[in-house]
Amino acid sequence: MKKMILFMALVIWFHSSEIFSNQKNNNAKESKQDISKADSYAENVHMYICIEALKLLKDRFPNLNFSQIENRIGTMQDIGTRPWQVGKITTGAYREDIEDVVFDIRGPFGLEASCSHFWNADDRENGDHTLTHLEVFGNFPNAYTKITKAINGQWNKWSNGYQQRLYINYLNPSNGLIYRYSYHTRGFINFFKTKKIFFHSYVNTLGQEITVDEEITLDDYRFNKIVWEELGRMAHLIQDLSVPAHVHNDVHLPPPVPNDFDCYHEYIDNAGYLNFDWQTAKNSGGFINPYEFANEPVRYLMYVTTQLADHYPSGPGCLDIPQQHAGNNNLPGGSYPMITDYYSGLGAPPSNISSPYIEGTYCFNHAIRATAGLMYWFAVETGIIRADSLSLPVINSFSKNLPDNVIYHGERLILSCDATGSNLNYNWFYKVCRPDNICSIPVNGLLFNGVSNSYCISNTSFNNRWTCLYYDSICNITSNNNSSFSEPPLNLVVGVRVSNKWGAVTEYFDFNPQNRFYPNSALRPPPPPPISGCPVLRTNNGEQFIIENDILKESEFKTNLKKDVSDKLLLNTIPYIDPSDNLISLAISETSIDEDFFDKVGLYCVDHPDNTTVGVTESKDIVLYDKDKLRSPEYAVKSGVDVTKQLGYDSLFEISVKGEEKEILSVVFSSNKTLLRNITEDEKEDSFALIFDVSFPIDSPRVPVAKDFAGSFTFSDISGNYYENPIEFAGRVKRSELIVTVPSKNEIAKAELTWNKGFDISYITAAIIHYGGFDLEELKLIKAENSLQGNIDKQILYDDDVRSEMDSNSYIVMKFTAPKNELPPGWKRDFVFEVNGHYLKSNWNYESLTNLRNNPDAKAFYKSELKQNFPNPFNPLTIINYECSVTGLVRIKVYDVIGQEISTLVNENKVEGKYQVEFDGSDFSNGIYFYRMEIDGQVKDTKRMILLK
Repeated sequence: MKKMILFMALVIWFHSSEIFSNQKNNNAKESKQDISKADSYAENVHMYICIEALKLLKDRFPNLNFSQIENRIGTMQDIGTRPWQVGKITTGAYREDIEDVVFDIRGPFGLEASCSHFWNADDRENGDHTLTHLEVFGNFPNAYTKITKAINGQWNKWSNGYQQRLYINYLNPSNGLIYRYSYHTRGFINFFKTKKIFFHSYVNTLGQEITVDEEITLDDYRFNKIVWEELGRMAHLIQDLSVPAHVHNDVHLPPPVPNDFDCYHEYIDNAGYLNFDWQTAKNSGGFINPYEFANEPVRYLMYVTTQLADHYPSGPGCLDIPQQHAGNNNLPGGSYPMITDYYSGLGAPPSNISSPYIEGTYCFNHAIRATAGLMYWFAVETGIIRADSLSLPVINSFSKNLPDNVIYHGERLILSCDATGSNLNYNWFYKVCRPDNICSIPVNGLLFNGVSNSYCISNTSFNNRWTCLYYDSICNITSNNNSSFSEPPLNLVVGVRVSNKWGAVTEYFDFNPQNRFYPNSALRPPPPPPISGCPVLRTNNGEQFIIENDILKESEFKTNLKKDVSDKLLLNTIPYIDPSDNLISLAISETSIDEDFFDKVGLYCVDHPDNTTVGVTESKDIVLYDKDKLRSPEYAVKSGVDVTKQLGYDSLFEISVKGEEKEILSVVFSSNKTLLRNITEDEKEDSFALIFDVSFPIDSPRVPVAKDFAGSFTFSDISGNYYENPIEFAGRVKRSELIVTVPSKNEIAKAELTWNKGFDISYITAAIIHYGGFDLEELKLIKAENSLQGNIDKQILYDDDVRSEMDSNSYIVMKFTAPKNELPPGWKRDFVFEVNGHYLKSNWNYESLTNLRNNPDAKAFYKSELKQNFPNPFNPLTIINYECSVTGLVRIKVYDVIGQEISTLVNENKVEGKYQVEFDGSDFSNGIYFYRMEIDGQVKDTKRMILLK
């Protein structure tokens, strides 16, 4: 019914259109005050905005010469009767509603050319160029599409899609011929600079078309008729988008169509626009720089204008609640500071327009401001004015992904440059710096790659030992004590040159020596709290090696001493697949003064359904379970305290229960009959298990985490069977989930946990686990390297008693093939690391050390040795490990670069064994320091360390 009424109204409007049009033309001859009440925002008001916009632009740039634009701005009377007749900006702004020279779109009965003046930028079906749907009228290209076609010259006739080109039909008044031009070969800006245009054909007085198809140079007369009117038409498109009805696809027909005209539009038409001028626009923020925040200046002007108007509702009556089209603050097409600043000041979109004047202070003033921005864009791009500093790139800031300026082995430093301006190009560079030299020579072991506003430095194999001339080589500089050391740490300065066609700016990330970048051959030290004891596994996530957890956790059990053990660890970090070699990188490092022995390592890819979770049991089996079917305690008591609520399953691990040695936790699980079941012969792939987490307190000693089992379980099942033989389990250094299987075919009814050492748990559950239902792929080990020994593929590829040795002075990097299998729909992927080996700790008693020395299987032969500090460089704490092969007076002292003693770390008798001491550099400045070990007055070794704050 509404469409029928609208159609009838259009018919009435058609019959009155001639009178209505004549009224407009007559009004154009009146004074500003007289024409205001009758002229539509779609026509004369656009002329007014252009005139005020030029005033605003001249006020903003008083020293620039805008005389070319000023000579062609036109007046409120420059209407004309056809396109390309008058050649003024105001003419084009007026006539854009009269005829559509780009798409040749007409409304019903040929009444309206403005069907392409809408843009619902929130509609993202086809991005910025999504069609506008106007009720009754149909689908049309939007205003942004139109202005881009006008700029690049690709004018095409609209007929359910872009088809035959519509040429610029210029009527020569001297001979009556119609010339058909197109600047599609040049674009609007180049057309202005060259005056070259494509001459397709001309139509003689008999209506015959003669084809020419060649590029010609227009004379000034015809050139000015076309170019300035087209600029006015572009201004009209931007101005229309300051009207909410135009961004809501609201047809808002003017009288005589009843009750359908938009109230804000009507307010502007009825003299409302006279409340605003270039001065009110200046007070509302002034000229909008189109180059400030985007590479597409005109899109920026169009988009911010659209989204500001989108805040307000539209049509028809101001006080109607709700209005026909609600306003919103959505930004699916992108955000800019201007819009977000507007929105934060305006608050939530109003339900109706309480004051069109207040709306005009934002929308109409913005139309003047944005039009001034369009004129500035035109003047800069065409060379009418010199490129102002506003057009140049601006580097606002840099950001980086790493927490500090050290690039450790396996890490990728990613720098990002936040720059603003139009059509930006980025040229990144680095400098290798020393106090006496800055150069750009290649650095072995580092890869540099810049893409757009990002720059990546990858530390693939940088060696700390380097010299001035040959980076990543050994520098044998002999000191008095016959020690070898390298130069000060290599540091990098990174900069970027950001340019566009107006100029370029160059800035360094930070030229200050304190904030340069330092590649380092070591792995990144663990963050606090320190992880002490046991080797740890690390996964490369594409930016750095992330610590997973310790491995070989059962190596110190009394029954396992000096024996190889097997361990499996579920990775928490998804490994990065390096596109350069299609490999996954893992690393093993030692966090204490232990000695590690690895016989075989492996990596498995586990693909499984989305609704399942992968786990590794204490028996080293890979299993699946369903988190939704975990049974939390019905009742739980620890040492007489009810902890039921605390131990319910919580994936956030926010609430935990702390237990001390010999404390007991009693747990009763749900007896709901619907949950009860048995493991049958048909389900022998399943088991019952207790699933819980173990977390050692931060303030607890970190070294004795393993040593022995962390606790044990006894339990009873739903049939009343009690299993009194304790099931022991071990914890890891970092919080870890443990899955303890139980020897029962019936569900668990009760369990009793006894603490053997202090640790926290945040949940405990009973569950059914499955040994199948997943796809397992073993990934091939391609390469393994010890940072000191080199290639160790053979030592850790097979289970053959040929072991690779490692301590805290080195680390192992392993590279595995990427998964070959594609992930099925509805599945996800996890990874499990496997290792066989053992480690030996240095803090056993003297008798134990002596026995181990005489045991060739232990492979722990000690000598007097001063180890390299770790981490190095450090800030401000570092650990120094040392070994004594004899009993004697041990002194370890620290010296600065000129040989002055600054600290004594050790000065006491030591028996044979391994030790460590901490050096705190908080009170010392950045630089190189040396530390020396003496035993009974005899110098044993001197090492260098670097303090970087």
